[in-house]
Amino acid sequence: MEDEALVALELQILVEDMGHQVCAVVDTDADAIRQADATAPDLVIADIQLRQGNGIRAIERIANRREVPVIFVSGNHTFTPNPQIRTARFIAKPFRVESLRKAVADIFAGAD
Repeated sequence: MEDEALVALELQILVEDMGHQVCAVVDTDADAIRQADATAPDLVIADIQLRQGNGIRAIERIANRREVPVIFVSGNHTFTPNPQIRTARFIAKPFRVESLRKAVADIFAGAD
């Protein structure tokens, strides 16, 4: 869930290079909710500010349907975790590739 096309592509490539499948790349909260319902992802990587809507609100709606760990990658440095959301990590933009790789690896290893 990322509204900057180049950042979305970079995130997709990083996740795929780690051997994981990317279910969907979306840039609005409505598309994120729709795709999460359709694909049941094991992890969501989300920006907070989207082209339309808000990543936190989208994750809240997704969390009402099923629990899924979330990595927020955002330039919004005023992020406050919501106890309703299983926030595994918050990574500030601009992010270091190694920080994202470690966060994804930790989640799939069960160390969130």
